[in-house]
Amino acid sequence: MACSIRLQSEYDPHRPAPRRAVGLGLTPVSPTFLIPYPPPKEAIMRRMILVLMLFVFVACQPATMELTDAEKAEIAGELTQVMDGIGASFRELDVERFLTYFQKGDELTFVQDGIVTRSWDGFADLKRAAWAGFASVELIEYDLQTQILAANAGVVTMTFTNGATATTGDAVEGRGIFMAVCSELDGEWKIVYGVEYFELLESPS
Repeated sequence: MACSIRLQSEYDPHRPAPRRAVGLGLTPVSPTFLIPYPPPKEAIMRRMILVLMLFVFVACQPATMELTDAEKAEIAGELTQVMDGIGASFRELDVERFLTYFQKGDELTFVQDGIVTRSWDGFADLKRAAWAGFASVELIEYDLQTQILAANAGVVTMTFTNGATATTGDAVEGRGIFMAVCSELDGEWKIVYGVEYFELLESPS
C-alpha cells in the first residue's frame, strides 16, 4: 500500500546548511557546527513521533493474523540487526553503507529538527554533506526498543549519546532520540519513515 505524509518544512539542497549540532550524522554540518541551532522542544518532538506512529498504524499496517511471541521476537531481532548496522556505519563514517538501510525512492520520509526530506535522493544528499564534515565520531552508548506492528512492519526507537570531532578540530557531545518505522520489502528490512531529536551536552574539555 502506498503511503504519504504531509509535513510543513522540506529540505532544500540550495538552502545554506543550518548551524546546529549533529546527532547520528543526520543534520547538515557547517564549520561552526559547535554553535547549536535551537532544537525543537522535546514535547513537540514526542508529539511528532506519536502522530507518525498513529499514521503507520492506521494507514500502512496490512491486515495480518496475530503474531506469536516467538514470531515477534524473531522480527525484533531482525530490526535490532538493522539498527546495529546503522550504528556500525556511523562509527566507521561509512555513509554509503548507512544509506542502504533506507528505502530508495519517494516512499522515504525523514524529519530532523524541522527539516523534512521526502525522497531517498534528497536524504542521501543531506547525509553525504553532513558526514563530510566529520573527522571522527563515537557512538558512546545507545538503547533500543522495538514495537512490532505486523509481520512486515515495526518501529525501533533508539536513545543514544554520541561524540563527534569536525574536520575543523572542534568536538561536541550530545544525546538524542532516533525513531525508525521499518518495513520488510522484497525480503529486506528498510526504514521508510524516520524522526530524530538531538541536543547538545556540555562540550568536553
